[in-house]
Amino acid sequence: GSARGRLKSLSASGAGPLSSEAVAAALRAEVSRDLGAEAAVREALVGLGADAPSQARRKAAADALSAAGAPSGSVDVDEALAKAAQPGRVAPAPAAVEDAIYQMSANIPSAGRLDELARLAMDDPEPNAPPPKSGVDAYRKYRKAFDRVEREYGLKPSQIIPFPAVESSFGENTGKFPLRDTLLAIRTDARGRFKPEQREQAGRDLAALTRLLAAGDLGGRRAEGIRGSNMGAIGVTQFLPSSWDAYGRSMRGGRRDPWNFGDAVLSTGNYLDQHGARRSYDQAILAYNRSEKYRRQIRQYGANVEPGVAAARGKPATPSESESPPEQ
Repeated sequence: GSARGRLKSLSASGAGPLSSEAVAAALRAEVSRDLGAEAAVREALVGLGADAPSQARRKAAADALSAAGAPSGSVDVDEALAKAAQPGRVAPAPAAVEDAIYQMSANIPSAGRLDELARLAMDDPEPNAPPPKSGVDAYRKYRKAFDRVEREYGLKPSQIIPFPAVESSFGENTGKFPLRDTLLAIRTDARGRFKPEQREQAGRDLAALTRLLAAGDLGGRRAEGIRGSNMGAIGVTQFLPSSWDAYGRSMRGGRRDPWNFGDAVLSTGNYLDQHGARRSYDQAILAYNRSEKYRRQIRQYGANVEPGVAAARGKPATPSESESPPEQ
């Protein structure tokens, strides 16, 4: 069967404990397939030409994904097109892929530990957004990133600031769960605690995490040191690894770091823009998180922070605000 099918069949309490060999084999097959599909999509789009209509580009991407044996649903096509649009994106070297697979498959937790992680993931509370003043302070500190998003993606700072506020309290709470192990726990859950689509997403994110490690797009971290949310989201604006792989951008160019505030802000603007924020900001919010409560939170925080941001924008930037955001 497919790599995803093999990984799914390795139930933590059904087929016995996971083995490093089985996880490595599943990831190796899936990453190889995904990298081949990515190259096929790029080739298909080049053949169409830069002026091809959106519908034709989507069909070409879907056909290329299908021909490569990769999923070709609407989200898969969106991510494939986003990857194709990334400037300078190249496939990681084979040795880097093998090192990433080793990181992802070494020291697999016991079935009991995976079961405990799955239970903890179900019980983890949502973070609380800080007061609006913190949003104004974030704008002052990372003004260059927010202003760049407005120039490139047409989104005001008050439309972007709510995301790092609601998602991680501006980077203060980016998650405490060991990412690889949590994704494995969700993927191999045998108790029915997670929905089928959540298990499927965890499989996508395990493969994406492997690709990101190989490409160096996780701020230089290694698998064992990466922490995220209870559902596997990472960084200042809590991207799932598969979404970071597709929509992540770097303020400096080159490698991307979801824990770098500037990179996270720029990437959030890119994600929202590619999900139609210029046509409907609300629909783009719901693409980020399919929750009406979440949409209202984002809208309310933006409205609360807008007056303070407007006042800050009326003042000249200080030298620290004019410089690239520091690494975090």
